[in-house]
Amino acid sequence: MTVTFLYGKPRAGKGIHMVMTMLHDFQHGRKIFSNMDLNPPFEYTKLDIYDTLNLAAMDMDISPKTLGIQEFSKWFDSHRSNSKENTALTALTGQAGKRELDIIYDDQFANRIPDGIRYVTDYTIICHRDPPHPAEPIMFQYLVFEGFPHVNYHFKYTGRSYTIPAKKIEGFPVYMEQFYTLYNTRQATQSLIMRQHEGGKMNYDLSPELGSKKSKRVKTS
Repeated sequence: MTVTFLYGKPRAGKGIHMVMTMLHDFQHGRKIFSNMDLNPPFEYTKLDIYDTLNLAAMDMDISPKTLGIQEFSKWFDSHRSNSKENTALTALTGQAGKRELDIIYDDQFANRIPDGIRYVTDYTIICHRDPPHPAEPIMFQYLVFEGFPHVNYHFKYTGRSYTIPAKKIEGFPVYMEQFYTLYNTRQATQSLIMRQHEGGKMNYDLSPELGSKKSKRVKTS
């Protein structure tokens, strides 16, 4: 199990890095679960928050899996530390290793990430873009740290960094424009509070099966 946090300002290359990572994992045989809208060649399971938490209650499945969660604090917020969602999050992260589940998540507010995942985060990748938004990006830079920013006793720079151009440049085998069509770049994750307000009180019930009726295996074409 590896847990990776993509941290940076809006439009800093967090989401596209997550897509790049999930594509690599998909091409190497891992099952993909995500709250993102992904396009071909992905075959993946699209999840809402309760489907995500149900991963901890599903029948034991040791096949390699990757869970990608965009805008993590919209669903799991440290300011709601006593919520049922955050309590169940701890069960999910605590069993991820037994279920061969890698987790990659992004956010721009590290202080809003709950303890249920920050203490098990292996790596934080700080994301930058050059030039800054709103100018068109030329390069994306990624700095790799061990641990989580707000767990000070275990947060240090690994010495690893890499730069990926936005468009094809000679000498760079990978460029971000290759991945723009693989997901909805303008997708916004609706916050849990907004969903509760719009739809009334939400019943919280983790079923023994993976997902609710809303979750579905998506084969893009």
